[in-house]
Amino acid sequence: MSAQITLQQEISAANQRFMDAFRRDDLAGVAACYTEDAQFLLPHMAPIRGRAAIEAVFRAGAGQGHALGFETLELQGQGDSTVEIGQYTRTGNGAEVLDRGKYIVIWKRVGGDWKIHRDMVSTNLPKQA
Repeated sequence: MSAQITLQQEISAANQRFMDAFRRDDLAGVAACYTEDAQFLLPHMAPIRGRAAIEAVFRAGAGQGHALGFETLELQGQGDSTVEIGQYTRTGNGAEVLDRGKYIVIWKRVGGDWKIHRDMVSTNLPKQA
């Protein structure tokens, strides 16, 4: 098996852990997907730094039954660092689309696990007035 295929499988599994925790509304589990010194870069906000602050942001925007879907468009890695570019969709309880956009994630291998080190998202939906 090639190193690229292995990397794709590992990042896919890490994304799945994130999505599963999000779907269960397990916000501590979502935050555990990030490095201790992670930064979450959201539109219209200053950078959110650290696991606890990232968990608080997810807690503020949580919605029981909401789901996230990720599609990796590009993945490049070397050593213990990987960059992923993709698109996401967030759906509500009735499968209605709440948000759709793109992301860049810098992954870092920590203790054998891939963790999100930098996470930047940008919605494709127009800004609401």
